[in-house]
Amino acid sequence: MRYTELIDCINGTEAEELFLELLDITFDALLKPELNESQKEALKRFNESAGLNLSEDELIAILLDIYENRNR
Repeated sequence: MRYTELIDCINGTEAEELFLELLDITFDALLKPELNESQKEALKRFNESAGLNLSEDELIAILLDIYENRNR
């Protein structure tokens, strides 16, 4: 799944509200390899509310892609 597909999935859903929180998590993921429990829970909530079935690693990879593209 590419980041544009992810954005399309969350547009207008509850998951859209969690998106900014996930960008913060993504920034933290760039700085340290392990997420804390709160961050893992936010990823899980986002994954569920967006109707995705992605692993934590897959979701972080997509979010890193989004983060990098937003900061170009």
